[in-house]
Amino acid sequence: MNRFIQIVINVLVISQLLGAIVVHAKPQQTVNIAYLAQEQNAPPALSNLDPLIKDKGLVGAELAISDNNTTGQFTGQQFVLKKFILPADANVADAFTKNIAGKFPYVVAMLAAEQLIQIADLPAAKQMLIFDAASSDDALRNEQCRNNVLHILPSRAMRADALGQYLVKKRWTKWFLVVGPAPE
Repeated sequence: MNRFIQIVINVLVISQLLGAIVVHAKPQQTVNIAYLAQEQNAPPALSNLDPLIKDKGLVGAELAISDNNTTGQFTGQQFVLKKFILPADANVADAFTKNIAGKFPYVVAMLAAEQLIQIADLPAAKQMLIFDAASSDDALRNEQCRNNVLHILPSRAMRADALGQYLVKKRWTKWFLVVGPAPE
């Protein structure tokens, strides 16, 4: 009986080792992601307390890639981020067509609404998923909606609704609305 238990334990250990070899032999799936941004001219500072962050979206994308690669070790995936940061006067559609179209299935876009619509409407972008990480325009979620664009930020309507719900919950019923000529 003692010999039988020893054989069973050996079989279990060997099967565990073989299972580990099979798991590690699984090929990696590489997920290529493009990060497309255009440098913006800095608006005048409203306060010296608010620092201007130049690479706001890029740092978040790099952190997400690092985090996903940690998880990807267990799922057999590797995520690769390729950065395309364009000067303020560059043509975004041309850069998209030359560098990204047909090479990346996913694009994180830090672009203005007009540029986002321009690249989303390109024939090469129809089979891609574009993550809009910069725009909170309501029009992009309504009349300017595109099937291949996923918005990360809440829209202005969503923010206004959340603020209204918060004010009602706090029973602050006297509101003062300020409207100005600036787009943001």
